[in-house]
Amino acid sequence: MQKQSELKRLAEGYRDEGEKLFKEGHMAEAVVLYRKAIQVYEQIDEPTEHVDAQVRLGVLYALSGEQDNAIESYLQALETAVKVEYHYAQARIYNNIGNDLMEIGEFRQARDMFLRGMEFTKYEDCKKNPNYYRITLILSMNLACTHTSLKQLEEADKYIAQAWKISNQAKVDRSFAIMVYEILLRAEQGNREFYFEHIDDVLQTLEDDPTDQDFQQHTELLCELFEDMGEYDRWERLLTAFEKFAELQDQLYFYMISVKLWTQYYRATGDHVNAMHMASEYFRYAEAYQEEENKKRAREISGKLDLKIAAMKQQEASLVRHMDLLTGVGDQQKLDGDYQKLLAEVELSHGNIGIGIVDIDRFREVNEQKGYLEGDKVLKTVASILQDCMSEYGLVYRLGGDKFTLLLAECTEEGLTALAEDIRDKLPQSVCQGFSYMTPKNGQTMEKHMEYAHRSLKLAKKMGPRSIMIIDNSQKDYHAFYEQYRKNMDETAMLESSFQKAESKEQWMMNILQRRQRNQELMRENQRIIGKYLTPLLNGTEEMTEETAVTLAHEIMDMYEHGYMEHLVMLEVAKIVESFLEQSNHPEEHINMLIVLGEAYGRLNADVYFDHTYLYYRKLNMYRTMLNQISKRSLRKTLYEAFLRGGVIFAESKSVTLGQNLDNIQYELAYFEEASIKETLRLSDEEAASILDTFVIHSVAGATLLFSEPDPENEELVEAMNLIKPIYERQLGDGSDITTVDDRLYGNYHRMRWLLGECDMDECYLQHKAYFEAVQGREEEVIFEEARFRKSITFRMTLYYIPELVHMCTLLSKELEEKERSYVRSLMEAYMIYLSALPKGGKETGLTGEIYHSFGRIMRYLPDWMDAFALVFKVLVERNVDNSIHSRMVSEISIQLLNMIYRMDPALLKGIFDYWEEDEIQEHYEEIRDFVKNAGLIHDIGKIEVNDIINQQVRRLTELERENIKRHPEYGAHLVENAKSMKPYVDMIMGHHRYYNDEAGYPESYYYQEHNNPLLVNLLQIADSLDAATDSIGRSYTKAKTLEEILDELEMQKGIRYNPILVGMMKKDKEFQREMKELLTKGREDICFEVYHSYATFDETKE
Repeated sequence: MQKQSELKRLAEGYRDEGEKLFKEGHMAEAVVLYRKAIQVYEQIDEPTEHVDAQVRLGVLYALSGEQDNAIESYLQALETAVKVEYHYAQARIYNNIGNDLMEIGEFRQARDMFLRGMEFTKYEDCKKNPNYYRITLILSMNLACTHTSLKQLEEADKYIAQAWKISNQAKVDRSFAIMVYEILLRAEQGNREFYFEHIDDVLQTLEDDPTDQDFQQHTELLCELFEDMGEYDRWERLLTAFEKFAELQDQLYFYMISVKLWTQYYRATGDHVNAMHMASEYFRYAEAYQEEENKKRAREISGKLDLKIAAMKQQEASLVRHMDLLTGVGDQQKLDGDYQKLLAEVELSHGNIGIGIVDIDRFREVNEQKGYLEGDKVLKTVASILQDCMSEYGLVYRLGGDKFTLLLAECTEEGLTALAEDIRDKLPQSVCQGFSYMTPKNGQTMEKHMEYAHRSLKLAKKMGPRSIMIIDNSQKDYHAFYEQYRKNMDETAMLESSFQKAESKEQWMMNILQRRQRNQELMRENQRIIGKYLTPLLNGTEEMTEETAVTLAHEIMDMYEHGYMEHLVMLEVAKIVESFLEQSNHPEEHINMLIVLGEAYGRLNADVYFDHTYLYYRKLNMYRTMLNQISKRSLRKTLYEAFLRGGVIFAESKSVTLGQNLDNIQYELAYFEEASIKETLRLSDEEAASILDTFVIHSVAGATLLFSEPDPENEELVEAMNLIKPIYERQLGDGSDITTVDDRLYGNYHRMRWLLGECDMDECYLQHKAYFEAVQGREEEVIFEEARFRKSITFRMTLYYIPELVHMCTLLSKELEEKERSYVRSLMEAYMIYLSALPKGGKETGLTGEIYHSFGRIMRYLPDWMDAFALVFKVLVERNVDNSIHSRMVSEISIQLLNMIYRMDPALLKGIFDYWEEDEIQEHYEEIRDFVKNAGLIHDIGKIEVNDIINQQVRRLTELERENIKRHPEYGAHLVENAKSMKPYVDMIMGHHRYYNDEAGYPESYYYQEHNNPLLVNLLQIADSLDAATDSIGRSYTKAKTLEEILDELEMQKGIRYNPILVGMMKKDKEFQREMKELLTKGREDICFEVYHSYATFDETKE
C-alpha cells in the first residue's frame, strides 16, 4: 500500500513538472515527463489519473503538430476510459479528436465526434465532475461552429442557444467565444443587423485584451468572414490586433501566422506588391520556425558533459562580465555601469528610463520546505524566463535574494503593462512587480530611481500576490493636468445640458448614445491623467517635494477661485499638500490650502463632517500672531476673514452652547482691536464695521437656532440681543425702508424679540412676511443666472425665509393661521419653482447641502393640510434628472412586482398595514399599490444631499465619496421622518440597500427585518437592482444586462441578497417577464424622454 502511494506521488510529480516545462515552452521535455507519468500509472490501480494523463499527452502532441501521435494517445486513453466507464474522459477525448479534425477542415467527421462527446455528458458521473459545465459548453460551441460550416444553420442555432445557457452556469466565462461563433452563424443566415450590432464590440475586445486563449482561432474564422463579406476595413483592424497579440506572445509561430494572414488580405484587396512582400516574409519566418524546432530537438539529445562545459564557461565569463554566478544575469556592478550609459543616451534623445523590480512571492517557504537546491532551481528558471521576456525591452539583473531588477528605456505605461503581464503569465512562480519610469532630471541618480521602484513594488505587494504597479515618476506639468481636467469637467457639464435638446424622440435617443459614448471616453481620459499625475502622490509611490506642493497649492487655489469644488482635488490632493506645507516655510500656500479644505468639508453634511471643517479653520489660528508680517494685503484680508468664518462655523455647531459662542464673539472683537486689524488690512471705517457686523450677525443667528421656546429671563439671550440690536438700528435708519437691513439680521432680530417675550409669534411672523414681500421679486432676473443666483437675496429668501415662515405658521394663533393658509401654500409653490431654478451640475457644487438642510426644516414644520409627498417628489424631480428617472423606473418595476405577487400568491401580502384577511387585502389593494408606487418614487430622496457626487464625476469615485453615498438612506430618512404623512416610508428608504438576509448592505447598523413591511422592502431591493443593472440610457459605464441575465443573477443570490420567493415567482411568471421586457426597453425610453423633455422645456423658459 505504501509503495502504491509513493508511486502515485511520483507520477503526480512527473505531471506537475511536465506542466511547468509546458508553460515555459519546453514541449518536448514535457512530453517525456508525461510518458514517464503514464508508465508509473500503468503499474498502479489508478485508471482515472491514467486516462487524464494520456489525454493530456495527446493535447501536448497536438500542440506540437504531431497529429498522428495525438490521435494514438487519445485512442489509448479512450480504450481505458471505456473499460472503467469514465464518461467525462470519453466526452473530453471525442472533443479533442473533433478539434483535430476541424483543424484540417474535416467538419462532418468533427461534428460526429462532438456529438459522441455530447452523449457522454448525459451520464450522472460526468455531471458530478467539477469540469462538467466547461466540457459541455466547449462541445456546444464546437457543434455550433461545425454546423455553421456545414450550412446546417438550424442545428447551429440550437447549440448557440445551449452554449449561452450553459455559460451562465459555467465556472469559466466563454461568452466572448460564443459571441464570435454566433456572429459567424448570423452572418451565414444573412442577419446583417445582428452582425453590425456586435462585430465592433468583438473587435474592440480583441484590441483591448490581446491575450484571449483562442485568439488565433477567432482571428482565422473572422478573417474568412470578412473576406466573404468584403469587410476590408474591419479585416485590416483585426489583423492589426493580431499583430499585437503576436508581439505579446513573442513566438516565431505567431509571427508566421500573422504574415500569412496579411498575405491573404493583400491578395484579396488586389495589393499584389504587399502580397508578394508578405509571402516572402512568411517563407522567412517558416524557415526560422523550422530551424528553431530543429534546435529544440538538438537540445533534447545534449548530454551532461555539454551542460558541465557550459556551466564552467558561464562561471568564467561571470568573473569578467560582472554576472550573477547562479543565474547568469547581471549583478550590481553591471547595473551601475549600464544605468549610467543608458542615462547618458536618454538625456541626449530626451527619452525616459525605467527600472522594474520582480519579487518572487513566498520564496522563503520554498527554501525552508524544499531546500536551497530547489530554491536555486526556481531562481534560475525565473532568470531564464525574464531574459526571454526582456529580449526586446532591456536587461535583467539579480542583486541578491529573491528579487530581480529590470532596466528599460523608452517606456510607456502600455508597454510596461504588456511586459509585466507577459512575465506574470509565463512564470510558473507567483511574483509581484513594481516599475518606475521617468524622464531624467538634473542630478538624476540611480539610487533615487531605485527608491521609486521599491515604492512601486511595496504598493504592489500590498495589493497581494501576482500584483503589478507602474508609476511614472517624471517631472510633471501639473498646470497642463489641471487645465485638461477642468476642460473635461466643463465638457461633462456641457454634455448634460446640450444632449437634451432634440426635436424628436429619435434625435434625442441619438444624442443620448453620443453622450454615453463621449462620457466613456472622458472617463478613460480622466483616469489616465489622474493615474499619471495624482495617483502616485495619493498612494505614496511618489515623494512630495517642496516644488510640487507649492505648484499644486497654486493650481488648487486657482480652481477654487474659478468656482470648482471637485472632491478629488479639493479634498484628497489638498490634504496631502496641506500636510506637507505645514512642515515647510510657505505660509501663503498653506493658508490657502487650509481655507480650501475648510470650505470643501463645509459643503458636506455638517452633522457628519463638522469636526473636519472646524479642524482646518482652527489650524489657521497658528497664523494669528504673524498676520501683520504677511506682505500681501489681499492674503492678510483673506486670512482674517477665515478667522471669522471659523467662528461662525463654531457658532453653528449643535454641540456648542450660546455662552461659548458669546465668549468667542467677544474674543474676536477684542482681537480686532489688539491686532490693529483696521490698520493691518488698511480698512475704511465703513469696511471695518461691515466685516465685524457680518461676523456678529451670523454668529448670533447660528448660536440661537437651537432655542425654540421663549425664555425672557435668559441672560445669554439678552447679551446676544445687545450685540445685534445696535447693528439693526443703524442699518434700519429712519425705518422707511426695511430692505436696508441685512436679511439674516432682520429675521433673527425679530425672532430674538419673540424669544425674549417682547412680541408674540403672530407679530414675529408678520414682520418676517413684511420683509419677505418687500424684497420679493427685487432680483427676479438673477434666478436664471447661475453665477449671481447663489449670492442673491432671492436665494436666501428661498432657502431660509420660506422654511422659517412655514415653521412660524405652525405656531400662529388659530385665527391668523387660517387666514394665512393660502399664503403659505403660495410660498410652498414659490419654493418649488425657485429650487427648480438652482444650478444642477458643472462647477457650482455645495448647493445640495444647503438645499438638504432647508428642505429638512420645511418637512419638520409642514402643516398637516399640505401635501408633503407632492413636495418631496417635486423637489427630487427638479433637482436631479437622472435620479428622478431612476425613481420613476423603480416605482414602475415595484408596481409590476406587487401585481405579480397579488396574481400568484396574494397570501404573501397578509399583515401589510395590518390587513390579515384576503378580502381585506383585496379591498385595500389600491392603498397598498399606491404606497409601493410612492415608495419607489422617493426611496432615493436622500441623494439630494450627495447630488454633487451622484452622476457628476466622470472618473472613479474616491473612498470619501463612496462612504458619503452610502449614507443617502440615512439622509433620506432624516428628511421625511418628522412629516406625519411621510413617516411610513422611512423603513422603505432605510432598507432598500440592505441584503435580504440582513447580514450585509447599508446602513450597517439598520436591520429592516425588525421594522414594518419587510416584504415590501424586499420588493424595493429587487426593483432598485433591476433598474440599475438594465439601464442602457443613463450614465452607467458598464454594459446593460438583459432581463434573462439579471434573472439568472438574482437566482444565484437568492436567499442572500434577494427574497427567494420573489425571485422564484419572477422566474416562473411569463406575464411578468413580458411586461418587464416592455418596461425595461420602450417603457424606459418613454419615461426618460418624458422627464428630459419637461426638463429641456423648463430650460427653454429660462432662456
